[in-house]
Amino acid sequence: MFFYFGGNTAKFREVFARHPRFSEDLFTEGERSYCEGRRDAPASFAGRFAAKEAALKALGVGITTGIDRALREVEIVRTGSGKPTLRFHGWVLTLSERLGVSDASVSL
Repeated sequence: MFFYFGGNTAKFREVFARHPRFSEDLFTEGERSYCEGRRDAPASFAGRFAAKEAALKALGVGITTGIDRALREVEIVRTGSGKPTLRFHGWVLTLSERLGVSDASVSL
């Protein structure tokens, strides 16, 4: 199942309303916990989705390699200072290491 959001938070809200477990396919447990605790959870999820998509494009793979798997392997975490950073897992971690990417921050 593929959804195109085009930066549109309203479309993200619509998909979440129709598919309540949608977030489990694209986000890590930590991301879900953070976003669900926010006042506007769909907007928080939309921002993370955009950042994950941008990170995958920057690594040269985009999301065509399996949207759910690729997006779950890019995680947005908060550092002690509250700054959002990217943490890679699985094959995305291997790819980032091959490309020499050891640290990545993001603006949401």
